[in-house]
Amino acid sequence: MSDLYSFGAWVRRRRRALDLTREELAAQVGCAVVTVRRIEADERRPSKQLAARLADCLHLPAEERTAFVHVARGELAVDRLAAPIAGVERSIGRAIAAAERETAPLPLPSGTVTFLFIDIEGSTRLWAYNAQTMGAVIARHEAILRAVITATGGVVFKTVGDAIYAAFASALDAAQAALEGQRAIKAEPWSTSAPVHVRMALHSGVVEERNGDYFGLPLSRIARLLAAGHGGQIVLSQTTQELVREQLMPQVTLRHLGRYRLKDLTYPQHIFQLVAPDLPADFPPGKPGLLLGGDGPAPSAEPGGADSSAC
Repeated sequence: MSDLYSFGAWVRRRRRALDLTREELAAQVGCAVVTVRRIEADERRPSKQLAARLADCLHLPAEERTAFVHVARGELAVDRLAAPIAGVERSIGRAIAAAERETAPLPLPSGTVTFLFIDIEGSTRLWAYNAQTMGAVIARHEAILRAVITATGGVVFKTVGDAIYAAFASALDAAQAALEGQRAIKAEPWSTSAPVHVRMALHSGVVEERNGDYFGLPLSRIARLLAAGHGGQIVLSQTTQELVREQLMPQVTLRHLGRYRLKDLTYPQHIFQLVAPDLPADFPPGKPGLLLGGDGPAPSAEPGGADSSAC
């Protein structure tokens, strides 16, 4: 390690040993190419979340990942890291990278898209009490949910901290991904002082796709819907509820939670919950807004053009 003087140099050599370009690493990590360039030039340090994703994409063994995050944050010297891949290991790294490149990313769904938004409830509090392990927890959380989303036909189009944003051409596939994702998160043995709970929201609408991202009112609506949920809960808009209610497996049901006024939305929104026998079902009322109605059969859509549930 005597020829390695910085964290950026270590990352650059590791990337090259894996036969990855900066563009390929940036795409896998979910950041801009300029971010990778600046990290390798030691012009910026990655956040803990970004460092954890780098560790995953650079194929670090589990026992080395905590040290990697500390080195990335300047809390440990770079000589605490093992030398980048060389010799036979380099060939293995190339094979892994080649296999990943052979799997072309799915195109983003267009037209009427169903979105699945996910985040960790109380992540700030978890960071405060689990500073040494939380980076690895975030990376594991993302890896689990990415695998579930991909297996059910969805595409992760953005991650921000512990939040994951996915798009599906099928509302039923999105609902299935949410159920499987909650089961996987529940089954994982998390190394935190308190359990990791994720909240999930589903909403469908017509959006504009541009440069690998989506734009439109449905994105604002699902963000508000996610904020109303609790860890372990799957909430749906009326639009998505109408798309899936006739196709769910017999043991999966929909519960009408009532009507909520959500921030910046003109009309009260009917909110539903996806209920499965092997997942928690009872939660407090939604967090923000004013609850206007109780449980009951699915009501008709509110009038009002762009602010109706058809958006």
